[in-house]
Amino acid sequence: GAYGMVDLPLTEKFRLVTGLRMESSDIFVENHVDTIEYPTKVDDYDNGGFEEIDFLPSLNMVYSPVEDMNLRAGYGRTVARPVFRELAPYASYDYKAGLRKIGNPDLEKTTVDNVDLRWEWFINPGEIISVSAFYKYFTNPIELRDKEQAANPEIHYENIDNSNLYGLEFEVRKRLNMVEALRDFTLGANVTLVKSIVKEDSTRLASARMVDPDWSETRPMFGQAPYVVNTYLNYHHFERGWDINLGFNVSGEKLILVNKAATPDVYEQPFAMLDFNISKQFKNGINIKLSADNLLNPYFEQTYDFGSSTGYFRQYKLGRSFSIGLTYMLN
Repeated sequence: GAYGMVDLPLTEKFRLVTGLRMESSDIFVENHVDTIEYPTKVDDYDNGGFEEIDFLPSLNMVYSPVEDMNLRAGYGRTVARPVFRELAPYASYDYKAGLRKIGNPDLEKTTVDNVDLRWEWFINPGEIISVSAFYKYFTNPIELRDKEQAANPEIHYENIDNSNLYGLEFEVRKRLNMVEALRDFTLGANVTLVKSIVKEDSTRLASARMVDPDWSETRPMFGQAPYVVNTYLNYHHFERGWDINLGFNVSGEKLILVNKAATPDVYEQPFAMLDFNISKQFKNGINIKLSADNLLNPYFEQTYDFGSSTGYFRQYKLGRSFSIGLTYMLN
């Protein structure tokens, strides 16, 4: 790939930053085992991939009404290419997902057009308050689906036409030095709210409405949670060598498997994580770190959406984990 960028300070308070990235991709996959009969020539092999050049423009405008505040507006195009496992025309078992997945050699890349508007205020060094609004348009997004035409479950990757995503993001990072006893603490939070929309394809919608006349014309985007929350409380004392962090994060339910028409889709339910880390740096080069992860230890749940009720696709607990590390730095 190649990238060029121009930074134009048009006025004392207004800047224009624009650029163009060129990416060349050449991906080829081939399966040398024919599922029906052994091939007698190379043309019988199941293969796929793509060879193409993408031009990805970006345009960002920055207005600074005062020294520590910015208003940003931007547009950029990005691409997401399928990985080899998604393209490879063979079945493999994903132990983490608990699914047998089949690659699709006819997959195309996903193109994403991004538009965002952001206000940010740098209150003090290391402190920020910001609010962002964004919109994303996806062309050929990839989903994990149970193949409509197959009689038995056949989980595979498939492109759909497009999807739309709207979002708001709020961020705050503030030192608590307004209270002397808390001067070395920092509190931070990031909250993202998302509305994603996919229009059901006509074939799936018609089949679904034969069973459920109220089946919705739209649904959420594959893998997209309606909200994401990250918060943390940090304690850092450089002179004494202490670094302590308590972090919490959770995201809303997200679609992880698009099933056959009239069969409920599978959603991953919110999974709240609470982690604690503490480290002590000694002057002789020794560092000791203690970690405690997943302290809440909630159930990890993937469920079928039956509308008025749910059924379990998978349910288990990950368990809490504790670790200790010792590092010695040689001078």
